Amino acid sequence: MAARSKFKTVVRSFRETAADYAAVAGTATAAWPENPTTVDQLKYNDRNRHPDLVFRRFVAEVDASVVAVGFCCEPEWSKRPGKFFVNISVRPEFRNQGVGSAIYSRIVETLSGLGLKMLTTGTREDRPAAIRFLTTRGFQQVMRFPLSRLEIGTFDRDRFRATVDRVADGGIVIRSLCELMETDPDWQRHCWDLDWKIIQDLPVPDTLTRVSFERFCKVFEHPKFTPDGWFIALDGEQWIGISTIGPTDKDLPTFYTGLTGVLGAYRRRGIATAMKLRGIAFAEARGGRFIETSNEENNPMLDLNRALGFEQRPAWLDFHKNF
Repeated sequence: MAARSKFKTVVRSFRETAADYAAVAGTATAAWPENPTTVDQLKYNDRNRHPDLVFRRFVAEVDASVVAVGFCCEPEWSKRPGKFFVNISVRPEFRNQGVGSAIYSRIVETLSGLGLKMLTTGTREDRPAAIRFLTTRGFQQVMRFPLSRLEIGTFDRDRFRATVDRVADGGIVIRSLCELMETDPDWQRHCWDLDWKIIQDLPVPDTLTRVSFERFCKVFEHPKFTPDGWFIALDGEQWIGISTIGPTDKDLPTFYTGLTGVLGAYRRRGIATAMKLRGIAFAEARGGRFIETSNEENNPMLDLNRALGFEQRPAWLDFHKNF
C-alpha cells in the first residue's frame, strides 16, 4: 500500500520556466547530493533529446513549493514498444509521506495511454527505502553495478610498467582522441563503430539499440566533452580499444571513467590496463584526486579496476516491472 500523505500534494507537468528549472535542479540535488544536478545540465539534455521519443517531466508541490520531481521516457539506448524508463527524486524531509507515490501514479497513468508494457529504473543499494518503494510496487532487481573509486594519490603506476611495455612491444599504440581528430577525417565514424562493437559485449539487462550516427555525434557537443581524455588503442590504422575519462560536476576534484573496452581478438593483452593508466595520468595532471566508475558485477573490467586499486562503493541496482 502506498503511504498516505499528510501533505496536500499537487502533481503537475513541468513548465519550461526559470523557476521550474531551478526547482527541479535543486530537488534532484537534495535527493542525490553526491551527484548534483545543474540547470545547465537539464537544459542541455532537453535541447538534445530525440525528437521522436516520449519524454514527460512532472513536479510535486506542497504549499506551492516543489518537493519532488519525476520523469519518464522511452530509452534511446534500449528501445522497444511499450518500454519506458522512470526516475523519481524526493526531498529527504518529504520522503515516506506519499509524495513519491503521487508522482509515480501520475507517470503510470500517463504511460498507460501510451501502451505501457515495461518500466525500468534504478537506485543504489544503500537506499533501502527506495528499494522498498520499488519492490512493493512489483519491480524486480535484474542487475547490479558496483561503483568503484580510486584515490589517485595512492596509485602505484610502477606496478604496471611491464604491462605498458608489453602492449607497446606488441605494436599497439595509444593515442588521445584529440590527436586523432587532427589526423583522421573519419574519427567520428570510427568512434561510433568502435563504441557499438564494444558495448554489445557488455552485460546489460535488456537488448541494446544502436543509436544513429547523427545522434551519437551529439556526445561531441556536450559541454564536458574532453577529447584529450578519450584514449584510443590502435593496431596500425585499426581502432581496437577505447577508454574515456572526464570531469564530473561534484565539488571535489573527481573524474569519471566511462566506457572502457577492447575488441575480442585483442583482449587479455593488457591493452585496457594501458589505456586506463593514460586516463589516471590525465586526471592527475588536471588536479584530480579521485576517479570513479561503475561496472556490472560479472564484467571482467571490475576485476581490472580492483587490480588498479579502485575500492568498492555501494552498487547501483537496475529494476524492471512488466505490465
